[in-house]
Amino acid sequence: MDFHLNIIFTTFLVVFAFAGSDWTTNCPPPCKCIWSYGKKTAECQDAGFNSVPNTLSPELQVININNNNLHILPSQAFKSVNLFNLHKVFMKNCSIELIDKNALSGMVVLIEIDLSNNNIKNLHRDLFRECEKVREVRFSNNPIQKLDDGLFSNLEFLQTVDFTGCKLHEIGSQVFWNVPALTTLELKRNKFTYLQLSSVEHLHKLKNFGLTDNPWNCNCKLRPLRNWVIQRNLYAIPTSCKEPLQMKDVLWNEVNDPNEFACKPKIISLTREPHGILACLVEGDPMPTVTWSFNNKLVTNYSFLASDFVVQESTVNGELKWSNLTLRNTRGGKDNGEYKCVAKSYGGSTELGREVKYDPYLDGDSYYGSSDGTYDNWLLLAGSIIGALLLIAIVLFVKCYVCKRYTRKNNRNKKDKESVNGSVTHVIDSEEKNLINVINPLQKPPRTANASANSSETEFHESNVSQYNDKGSSD
Repeated sequence: MDFHLNIIFTTFLVVFAFAGSDWTTNCPPPCKCIWSYGKKTAECQDAGFNSVPNTLSPELQVININNNNLHILPSQAFKSVNLFNLHKVFMKNCSIELIDKNALSGMVVLIEIDLSNNNIKNLHRDLFRECEKVREVRFSNNPIQKLDDGLFSNLEFLQTVDFTGCKLHEIGSQVFWNVPALTTLELKRNKFTYLQLSSVEHLHKLKNFGLTDNPWNCNCKLRPLRNWVIQRNLYAIPTSCKEPLQMKDVLWNEVNDPNEFACKPKIISLTREPHGILACLVEGDPMPTVTWSFNNKLVTNYSFLASDFVVQESTVNGELKWSNLTLRNTRGGKDNGEYKCVAKSYGGSTELGREVKYDPYLDGDSYYGSSDGTYDNWLLLAGSIIGALLLIAIVLFVKCYVCKRYTRKNNRNKKDKESVNGSVTHVIDSEEKNLINVINPLQKPPRTANASANSSETEFHESNVSQYNDKGSSD
């Protein structure tokens, strides 16, 4: 009996030895295939590979190919070389820039992957689709800017995600959907100014939440996340604010009033209503306080101007506030002047002004002028239109003046030309007439000559002219 047991045990050792030699002998140099922490491991770091080695044993459970120049992780990067039994993959400092969405296809038993210190910019949402048992994912120090919805969805065993030192500024609300075991999420040293609470509030087992060294804009939008972090005891020093200016370098846990994470108030409108009422509609988170001023003097129901004005306020759905200022002395123009509605909160202050004028010779509701905005968009528009019209008028005037001057100059040149030509013609005509008078001097008819005599003289004159012309022609 003992003899048979010895034979069986010896056979087992031989088979085991051959099996062991099989996965170690298929180890391409300079890789070293060894047992490490109870797992079959290939140590291939600093080996000069530009792709995943294709001669390693399929029995390998761990591969370390740190510090190689892979550049690209193609589709089925491990399955195509029969490394589908890997539990852990270490690929740090491999100059990887691109990861195909199917690069991890077939990695159904993958537990841990480390792709830190590469040049990866994008991660496809389907990258971990087949890695249902993955527990640790590390992408620190990559220029990744955004995580799309679905990237880690339905990974029920995922416990650690590390994106420290990336360039993340946005995480979708469904990135960690149905990831119930997540306990550590590292987002330190990124570019976050805002992170929606819906991205993480369902992570009930989260214990470590690294948010330090981000340029957080501590306004009303970030308040829900900050409050959640404080309430869950997830805050880690020195998570602080970068903006706004009044919150710069303030630590999240030093904020006594959560409303200090505030947005700047906004004045939606400032309008004049009937019966001498100015209505100011504001919004803000938290709800701002509203004050009025008349000619730069504060107006309240308890001020020295209270006898002239009444202030009333009301809210709409907790989001908007109406503040109405009633003017009591509109008759006689006593209430004419500049009015300002000022909204103020932790987030800052905003003001809107209006110039109010009432006709002192009519009753109080005979309002005839206003200037609102900063200060009055319509006056600015009217001024712009008037300015444009004046500019057009000036251009037309200058054009007409230039054209008129040009026309005068042309006429003057033309007259001068005609004057010269006319003088020459006049001289020639005068010489011809003198010549005619010498040859055939004309005599004045007597004053008492009748119509027939005049007719005869006219015929005689025409005859002389004809003779002169004939003579000139013969010459």
